[in-house]
Amino acid sequence: MTADPTNTPARGFRGLRVWHEAVALATEAFHVADALPSAHAGLADQIRRAAGSVHANIAEGSTRPSRRDFLRFIGMARGSLAELEAHVELARRATLISEELLTPVFTRARHVGRLLPALARALRRRDDAVPQTRHRRQDAPPKTHDR
Repeated sequence: MTADPTNTPARGFRGLRVWHEAVALATEAFHVADALPSAHAGLADQIRRAAGSVHANIAEGSTRPSRRDFLRFIGMARGSLAELEAHVELARRATLISEELLTPVFTRARHVGRLLPALARALRRRDDAVPQTRHRRQDAPPKTHDR
């Protein structure tokens, strides 16, 4: 029996459940893009790019030296997710693709859309738990500087 990579302790982006879900979303979105009529190659390309950006931004952000940078990349991932949903919605409204292929993308996108802010909240809570400045104990004697 193999271990589920989404349940391992977070070690880089591969330890993040949201990253695995975003990869699955990209795979589903690529199927949608591949099924679009060739006359809509531009829309297919935009779907592929937006879908690929979600998990890529999560991965890149997780390698940044600060939580603040990671949070910025989570924001970019959320933007790419919104872009993906907008392009797929256009394909739906223009009836360019079957609802059977679209439904899993929207379902997974909603799921990723809930996980991204949850990750951001978790990162912010960690920041709140770390003191931003060092405070001298109230009962500590004042420091003197002997030269």
